[in-house]
Amino acid sequence: MTSNNERTDSKRKGKRVKKELRTFTTHTIDDLFEKFYHAKVAEGRAERTLHQYKENFRYFTYFLDYKCLSRNIDTITTDVIRNYVVFMKNEKIQFEDHNYKPNDCKKVGLSPSTINTRLKTLRVMFRFFVDEELIESNPMKLVKDVNEPQEEIVVLTVDELRSLLDAPNKRSYSDFRDYVIMNLLLDTFLRISEALSLTANDIDFTAKVITVRATVAKSRKARIVPIKNTTANLLKDLIKENEEFETNHVFVTNYGEQMGRNHFRK
Repeated sequence: MTSNNERTDSKRKGKRVKKELRTFTTHTIDDLFEKFYHAKVAEGRAERTLHQYKENFRYFTYFLDYKCLSRNIDTITTDVIRNYVVFMKNEKIQFEDHNYKPNDCKKVGLSPSTINTRLKTLRVMFRFFVDEELIESNPMKLVKDVNEPQEEIVVLTVDELRSLLDAPNKRSYSDFRDYVIMNLLLDTFLRISEALSLTANDIDFTAKVITVRATVAKSRKARIVPIKNTTANLLKDLIKENEEFETNHVFVTNYGEQMGRNHFRK
């Protein structure tokens, strides 16, 4: 005779076991950005690229807060990003945080190129989230860049170029420094960021060449660029002028600090 316990055990042998439900922790976009940023640091991305990631992420989270939207990653959809694009086009004020910019510069709406630059960071970031299996779908996948008008490139005439080079007062340190930068850019076609990162060690005055370091080059590859005698002599003079600053950088401010692109634009 079979006992009740044996009958119960026999029934239990074939019983289907329910799978445990998988639970996901809800993360904020700030949490995931930290993972993204540290990964890019580990990959050896250039400092200016890392800075751009931080700045463009800050602009996006400003929008989320301004519109009282959640920072939870699950709530950031394609529609949210498209609304961000509309916000940048129709609501964001240019130079809003620049206290010393005149009011006539503070116009509503960012340029298409600025908007696309900010979207570029989001594309890289969300692609990383998907690749790392931090999110299931990419909200940027269906978001397109804003159309940029093809502006005509204005080429200076010889007379205009002479006027440009004659403008700086070479008796003034800052004007002479800018004069040297202009000559260097015209001679070598360096990017502004590459020129402003130049150090005395990058210049070989004997061979008349400069080295664009891999850490500075946008391509992340070092290259050698020849310079004319006149450019080399100007660089020598500027480096001599910089001796009192005790800096290895060639292009510095009146206070001996390395110049940034914003200084040069001014």
